[in-house]
Amino acid sequence: MRVAIRTFILLSALLGVGYPLLVSAIGHTFWSYQVDGSLVRSGGKVIGSLLIGQPFHSPQYIHARPSANGYHADGLAKDHRPVTFAGLRAFAQSQHSAQPAMMTYSSSGVDPDLPVAAVRSQFPRVEKYCHASAVQLQELLASHIESGILGPQVVNILKFNLALKPICHA
Repeated sequence: MRVAIRTFILLSALLGVGYPLLVSAIGHTFWSYQVDGSLVRSGGKVIGSLLIGQPFHSPQYIHARPSANGYHADGLAKDHRPVTFAGLRAFAQSQHSAQPAMMTYSSSGVDPDLPVAAVRSQFPRVEKYCHASAVQLQELLASHIESGILGPQVVNILKFNLALKPICHA
């Protein structure tokens, strides 16, 4: 019985405390930017994360996919609505008139990326309010396309909008 208790205590200390501390130390030593959440700073202030979506309301920027939980990382995927949800049709119709390429909510509520077609569909609005040319937007898009995970090519909205900012304010 004593051997079992000592083994339990030893393994609990090693695997429950030692291993997580070791992995955290290695992560912070070699990949501190990623471990800290890939935070983007401007003027010493955190303006977003490359891993967590955020809303953009200004018409001169690309807007993210709608979020059912208000882009709160602490509420990931808590508000999935089935196809039979009564308000889904009304939501889809309102989205279609506003942004036809984004007729559904973000699955996690915090997707930082959009498919290329969803970004491209917003170019007419951005051209109008940002006073950017279609050529400028296409070039910017081409330089920000990333491979999606098991899916289509995507664009990180925060990265794209940060690159768009100097063009809009020129």
